[in-house]
Amino acid sequence: MSKPCRILRRELPASLKRLRQIPDPRHPNKCHHRLTVLLLYRLLMFVFQFASQREVNREMTRPQFEANLKLLFPELETLPHADTLFRLLRDIDVAHLEQAHVDLGSAA
Repeated sequence: MSKPCRILRRELPASLKRLRQIPDPRHPNKCHHRLTVLLLYRLLMFVFQFASQREVNREMTRPQFEANLKLLFPELETLPHADTLFRLLRDIDVAHLEQAHVDLGSAA
């Protein structure tokens, strides 16, 4: 197992637990993807250094990429569109994201 995968498996449960505590600004009846899935999706965009939303949509929806993600995250049913993530990030309270980051850093 590669070093990034070991780190991801070790750190991810605490990260997801903290991300679940962030208030979701979206209308509850219109949400197709959970908040944690969207934030994890954004984290993967950063890790894989995708340059644009178009590139993310193209690369992360390739069958092999999607199959590998589902092996790591079995609860992942479908992948969100990058525009969905953009709308969430536009409306979310950034202070909650910053606090989640601080809390994870202090827990280490």
